[in-house]
Amino acid sequence: MSTKFENVMSALGVTPLSDKQTKVQPNKPKLKPEVQNVEFPHKEMMTDAMRDEASFMKFAVEANEELHKPGGISRLEFTRLRRGRIDREAEVYLRGLKFTEASEKLKKFIQQSVRNDNRCVKIIHGKGLHSPDGISQIKLHCEKYLAWSADVLAYTRALPSDGESGAKYVLLRRRKN
Repeated sequence: MSTKFENVMSALGVTPLSDKQTKVQPNKPKLKPEVQNVEFPHKEMMTDAMRDEASFMKFAVEANEELHKPGGISRLEFTRLRRGRIDREAEVYLRGLKFTEASEKLKKFIQQSVRNDNRCVKIIHGKGLHSPDGISQIKLHCEKYLAWSADVLAYTRALPSDGESGAKYVLLRRRKN
């Protein structure tokens, strides 16, 4: 029993391969991939940093100082945030506070900023220069909190004139009315 497709193909003169026939193989030589020595751009810095766990943690923290949540804002708006071109409507100063105080103050600040319908805020957490290991625990907590907060669309390191790695620009979600 033949199908419509087989009827059309036979009308065009196309015949199926028999079991004894083999498919035609192209005569192209197989190309072997060239192995290239790809260097990690910060390889020396990473190697040096891994020798000392504290400096490795500091490198890791500074290498990941921004977050752009998917579906939150456009690339253009994120670029404007990075360049400090979105007006900051409020700021909080966390430097010098104990970890628990800073954590609570940050949480209240974000909640209050969302209630006030602030779009962009600045958080000053410090660089951790006076911390025993040179890493700001408040900064780490701040980044973790901002990453998990549903109210935060994006954050990035502040410009040098605003505190650089000691501060963040944060773009907040608009309040639902």
